[in-house]
Amino acid sequence: MHASGALVCRNACKTDLEAILRLYSQLSSNNPDVPEVLAQKRFDKMLDMLGLYFGVGEIEGRVVTTAVLLLVPNLTRGARPFGVIENVVTDAAMRGNGFGKTLIQYLLERARYADAYKVMLMTGRTEDNVLHFYESCGFTRGTKTAFEVRF
Repeated sequence: MHASGALVCRNACKTDLEAILRLYSQLSSNNPDVPEVLAQKRFDKMLDMLGLYFGVGEIEGRVVTTAVLLLVPNLTRGARPFGVIENVVTDAAMRGNGFGKTLIQYLLERARYADAYKVMLMTGRTEDNVLHFYESCGFTRGTKTAFEVRF
């Protein structure tokens, strides 16, 4: 665990699913609800995956921020893994307190410990405050061009 003020960062556990789904409802307006049985099945699989860190930050036992880090084994860069951070969200009522940044730093520490050579993060958000937030976490924009295929 890693603490910053009243925030405690840790890997998610089975009892965190409801709180995480509550946060995900704030992530995107076009994010469809997942049936409870399927959500539990996927969540259990994620918790069991090697190299996947399902980070949560909590205050007084209440989960207020979450993000996922996946470390991918690799055969380039000296066989060092690379990481991808996705689904970063902090409860709307708690934003601006540094909780998301603290959680991202927690996940970046996991990547450093695993000797990852880089961690990538993409956002579809364009607001300056969001982009500056990710820069304040240590990410640099403009160094790569992102492409995606959506299904």
